[in-house]
Amino acid sequence: MKHYFIINPAAGKGHTTNELIAKVVSAANAEDINFRVYITKKQGDATRYVKSKCEAHLNEADPLRFYACGGDGTLNEVINAAANYANAEVAVIPVGTGNDYIKNFSNTRFFMNMRRQIRGKAVKIDLIKFNGRYCANVLNVGFDCSVVIKMSEFRRNPLVPNKLAYVGGIVSALANEYGTKFRLTIDDDETREEEFLLAAFGKGSFYGGGFKSLPLTIADDGYIDTCIATKISRLNFIKCVGKYKKGEHLDLPFISYKKCRKIRLESENPIGVSADGEVSMETSIDVEVVPRALSFSVPEGCELHALSQGAPSSETAT
Repeated sequence: MKHYFIINPAAGKGHTTNELIAKVVSAANAEDINFRVYITKKQGDATRYVKSKCEAHLNEADPLRFYACGGDGTLNEVINAAANYANAEVAVIPVGTGNDYIKNFSNTRFFMNMRRQIRGKAVKIDLIKFNGRYCANVLNVGFDCSVVIKMSEFRRNPLVPNKLAYVGGIVSALANEYGTKFRLTIDDDETREEEFLLAAFGKGSFYGGGFKSLPLTIADDGYIDTCIATKISRLNFIKCVGKYKKGEHLDLPFISYKKCRKIRLESENPIGVSADGEVSMETSIDVEVVPRALSFSVPEGCELHALSQGAPSSETAT
């Protein structure tokens, strides 16, 4: 197996690229693996690099493992190339700010253990695909997307702790335009057109630094979990934020939650769409689940919290 460590030097706070490289090199040499370290130069560079390596080794049987060293956005870039190649595996070393995707696993501290990463085993997981792009974790529309935009602004401030960035994003978003009108069609069956507070579609449960918006997700069940909230008053929303963070919001009267296979969203005006924290402006999106689309490497000692078709064997964590 060839191992590629793709480092986003702009991700996260409180670490240096040189320190991370030193940890990678030390573990890789100790495990005696064939490896390379690549430092991305700009947005989109991780996708380009992974694609180039996959194309160069297209006819080889040995797998290629790509470690996304950054946040959820870096992971998103890596999967958008790797998912198109059968011999590619993806791992994530969470040195970003939110690092929400790894919250779907047990023993998340092991994701920063390089030797456990190298010894990891791959499992097949579903991905979401929308407008030709893949999403590993959660796709947000409406208020949540506004929060992501504001949250990113807070995270660029070195004086703001990561845990407070999402709260700051909520407060800032509440002070601005509130509610988004769009048309939503689920599985070509149910159509709703009204003013929504938010909509979240995902294969992972968490986003926004730990908000459990989609608590019933299963990584390989062939479905997209959807959480849709109709517009309510600001005061009522503030009262419910605590339940939303804990994943205890499914019984709220303005929430509808279901599993589906595809979604179409249409809006008269461009609206923000956040996919794994990466925001674009769209007037329509077509969302579908791609079953078992990605080989994801789970570090030794970790397991997915919800996997229907079996997780890799792992040792008991200590």
